[in-house]
Amino acid sequence: MVLHDGHEESSRRNRDVDWRTFNSVSYWEDNYRVLRSDDREIVQAVAGFFSDHFGKNPGTELLRGLDAGSGANLYPALGLLPWSGKITLTDLAPGNIAWLNRAAAGIGVENEEGGWVWQPSWAEYARFPGYRQLANPRQLLAVRHEVLRLNVLELPEADWDLGTMFFVAESMTSDQDEFRAASTAFLRALVPGAPFAAAFRGGAFEYQVAGVSFPAVGAVDAELIETVLSRFSADLEVIKIDIPARADYDGIVLALGTTAC
Repeated sequence: MVLHDGHEESSRRNRDVDWRTFNSVSYWEDNYRVLRSDDREIVQAVAGFFSDHFGKNPGTELLRGLDAGSGANLYPALGLLPWSGKITLTDLAPGNIAWLNRAAAGIGVENEEGGWVWQPSWAEYARFPGYRQLANPRQLLAVRHEVLRLNVLELPEADWDLGTMFFVAESMTSDQDEFRAASTAFLRALVPGAPFAAAFRGGAFEYQVAGVSFPAVGAVDAELIETVLSRFSADLEVIKIDIPARADYDGIVLALGTTAC
């Protein structure tokens, strides 16, 4: 049982949700059609982290990148692009898989003026070394990605060299233990010493997409994220990001670090 507005309610686990009802287009329009100030702050922090990490640890070849639970959002995957020869985009919702297959391939991603809808996000990335050297990120992502229908709880271990997971573990279940399992499954999917960025929404018990309710873990804050991730990570930095006033959640927690060796 979980508490919501002072009342006990049954928790909804990931398997209890009919992800066929998730409206990917509506979710994208509500959250990512326009680059919000909180997302701009996230992109800048992620860009600075990966740019600094690979500036200090230059590689001789492109790596395997993972964006776990991509949803209808490409800016986490774009954060991996300069250092990834292949980026695996995963999701469980059929609508998100269809959306990713088109959007990551560069299809149907123009704004009203005919420009790339993710260009504002990329402009923030391109302020940092590593990113600014890429002349055509839209084309590169189209060539370097793959889309897999895969539950974050079932990710194979130690398969990827760097990774992102944005708004997934807390937005797929209202069960605290399953939230912890999903968070650690993401880190375990990365090789030891892999850099990662993970973002979590705070506060909400559930959220709505096109009028359909989906479960979320309440009371997500920086202390909880540090407790959950610190066992499996090194050099962990946890950042609280304020958001424009919203009724469905309260703030964002961004975690940056490397997986434990």
